[in-house]
Amino acid sequence: MTEFREFRIAVPQSDLHVCSGAADALPLLLVHGCRNTFFAKVR
Repeated sequence: MTEFREFRIAVPQSDLHVCSGAADALPLLLVHGCRNTFFAKVR
């Protein structure tokens, strides 16, 4: 969970809200998917 916390600090507020909700509702695998989606957006 440490990695995800560090990731959350770096995201804009809107993405943080979406990914944060996903973290609460979905398994960790899908959380990693959310994170990959964010980094794809950055590029």
